[in-house]
Amino acid sequence: MARHSDAFVTHLQTLASRNRGAMAALRHSLSFELGEDPRVYSYVERFTGIGTRVDAPRRLALYAVAGLFAHHSTIASQSFASALGELAAGRESASIEQRFIALLETDAESVVIHLRHALSLLVSEEIGFDYATLLDDLSLLLGHWNDDQAMSKVKQTWARDYYQSALAEGGIDSDPAAFVAYLEKLVTQRDRSSLATLRRSLSFAPGDLPAAYPIVEPFVAPGWSIRDSRRCARYLVAGIVALNPRVSEHQSFAAALGRVAHQRESGNIEGRFIALLGADAENVADYLRHSARLMASTEVAFNPARLLTDLSTWLNPRVDPAWLDRIRQRWARDFYQPTQTKSHPESQETPTKEA
Repeated sequence: MARHSDAFVTHLQTLASRNRGAMAALRHSLSFELGEDPRVYSYVERFTGIGTRVDAPRRLALYAVAGLFAHHSTIASQSFASALGELAAGRESASIEQRFIALLETDAESVVIHLRHALSLLVSEEIGFDYATLLDDLSLLLGHWNDDQAMSKVKQTWARDYYQSALAEGGIDSDPAAFVAYLEKLVTQRDRSSLATLRRSLSFAPGDLPAAYPIVEPFVAPGWSIRDSRRCARYLVAGIVALNPRVSEHQSFAAALGRVAHQRESGNIEGRFIALLGADAENVADYLRHSARLMASTEVAFNPARLLTDLSTWLNPRVDPAWLDRIRQRWARDFYQPTQTKSHPESQETPTKEA
């Protein structure tokens, strides 16, 4: 779609330079349902294609972008989300981030309304962005029947662009220790809202819940893609810590789960653990969520830093199988030796308060 999108944006630029009436009509067209203002058909329909359905996402995206461009015709190479992040960095305003998260959480019915509100902020600072990329993204987001995975990819890409831009001046700390320390701080300070959001994130694939982005993205390095195992591991560990807020440097997650199995004398937990060990990068998060929930009602602590390190490897589909086997073997040893932590008195653990 790239060449078609570029051609359409070039067409809009030509209209902007030659036809003020067209720009006025396109601006007004956003007051209608997308593609339902007859006055702008002549400017857009030539790009929709023969036989295109009136409710086709690509057609709706063309009308949306035409209307938005008429409101703000400044073009730059960065994405819309990056432009909004640039604005947030300059203003240091929490309201911009809140608007951005609301944009990511909205549905196809109202996404253009949220975009228009966000666009008004960019107009005041004359910050431009790439309309062709926005057109391609909206062609996915405006579809009621589109692939959920593709739509999630668009929203997560927007999130990465926004936070890399908003936190470009030293606001990102990808050190695992810093991230774990922040999670512990959320627990000790009883940040109920953040912890509730992180617990809810366990019902989604790692990184799929927009409400969790303000909590986790400041600890994701700029060069990591949306499916980078280190990024996914941070979201998964954050949810598990929010669900099981007791931490200990002396006991791994597998050892903690083994202790719970020993206390309950439950073969069911052992069966789930065996299934967890057999999981690969595609489904280990699902098995881990189930295991974490088994521990949620206990007072057993675990080491989130060690879990983060292990998951950063386990969630990588291209990892050397030998490295993954070493992790699995260590987890098996830890699980079946749940009493090993007795050499570390309970007082040496770092308990955190339940939120």
